[in-house]
Amino acid sequence: MPKVPCLHGMSCLLVLSFCPLLSSVGALAEELVGEDVLMLPQVLVTAPPVTTTTAGPVDGYRALTADGPTRTRTPIERIPQSIQVVPRTVIDDQQADSISEVTRNVSGVQGLQRRERSQQIDGDYLIRGQFTEAYVNGRSTFLDQGLDPRSLINVERVEVIKGPTSALFGGANGAPVGGIVNLVEKTPQREAFYRLEGGAGSFGFVNGALDFNQPITEDGGLAFRITGDARRSDDFVSEIGDRSFSLY
Repeated sequence: MPKVPCLHGMSCLLVLSFCPLLSSVGALAEELVGEDVLMLPQVLVTAPPVTTTTAGPVDGYRALTADGPTRTRTPIERIPQSIQVVPRTVIDDQQADSISEVTRNVSGVQGLQRRERSQQIDGDYLIRGQFTEAYVNGRSTFLDQGLDPRSLINVERVEVIKGPTSALFGGANGAPVGGIVNLVEKTPQREAFYRLEGGAGSFGFVNGALDFNQPITEDGGLAFRITGDARRSDDFVSEIGDRSFSLY
């Protein structure tokens, strides 16, 4: 193996052992050129189509727009604010039982259980450590006790708007600091459908729900929708139970 001079008067070994390897690779390449080329089958990858809902378009589990932050149906990517939306597809697939369960999908949000609510706790949720309340279609529910936080039958999606929101939603309970939870309700659709469901669980939990949509005109421009549910359950603590009924 020859030696060649290097810097500082030292000797270096010139390794030429890789030359036969290069020649063999070149010969193999020449052989492959003359053979037939193997064509792999075409693979077509398709994404699920965007679903149009009454609250805005949804791509699978990802909502593309939000109504709450600007009071307009604006694409989320164009809103300079932290917004997370849980569409109805996630609620149905997870079989969520309450709004608090839905907010578990959102980082930095904690839904308070009923035993954690008291006169000293002013709000139903914690966003970034601040108490806040739930809005319905952008309206405060502070004086409206018609909202059942355990019922999701009339909820199309849940929008969580983080950060200062006092410009559009006023002071509210912690809204200027933490954010708000905005519930978007279901609205009538052009196609007729009728849905009944029920469930049962531990501690004597049973519930039933209905969702009826019926167009009045042939083109579906005028329609009505009725949603409602009823539930009852006991508790691991004696003499404590839950009875509720909602109709929208």
